[in-house]
Amino acid sequence: MTKKIEMLFVLAKSRGQGVGTELLRFTLETQNVQFVDVNEQNPEAVGFYEAKGFEVYERSPTDDMGKPFQSY
Repeated sequence: MTKKIEMLFVLAKSRGQGVGTELLRFTLETQNVQFVDVNEQNPEAVGFYEAKGFEVYERSPTDDMGKPFQSY
């Protein structure tokens, strides 16, 4: 079974302190994660995962529940 990270949130005041990196490291080491879902409308999140070596594998106009992503 392929596992993926559905979401990873870090408080704004904790960003840049290694919290997200440590959460991601722990998850990758313990959960056999191969993929991550990230909203491309969140450039900070996209940049974080790209910096950690993730690459775009697939794009979808809908979320996992089949609902379209919203543009704001």
